[in-house]
Amino acid sequence: MHWLLALVVPIVAKPPPFVPRATIECSDGRAVAIETNGDALALVGDCASVTIAGRGNTLTIASTRRLVVTGGGNRVASNVLDVIDVRGDANYVASSTSARGPIVHNTGTDNTIVVGRQITIQTQ
Repeated sequence: MHWLLALVVPIVAKPPPFVPRATIECSDGRAVAIETNGDALALVGDCASVTIAGRGNTLTIASTRRLVVTGGGNRVASNVLDVIDVRGDANYVASSTSARGPIVHNTGTDNTIVVGRQITIQTQ
């Protein structure tokens, strides 16, 4: 009797860098509302607040005090958030913390909210 032992090693590929379709400048701490579907956007500068009402978007936000997500299936990474308010469903939000740490409201379903990890926003 011969035995064959196989070792299966998963190959983990590094994801490609995020390539936004458009870059939006937040000047003077203005509020930004995103109402699009299936888009890839980078917000640079200091946004007072960002509201995402669309579906299936990927966003990077350099700096915001308040994030509101009412749409579904969005992926959001931000470096500074004081308030995270997720009302939609099946969203993924990753945020590093501010000095006080963000206040998190999650009234939607199947959302993933990751807080406290340093976020590196890499664009190409």
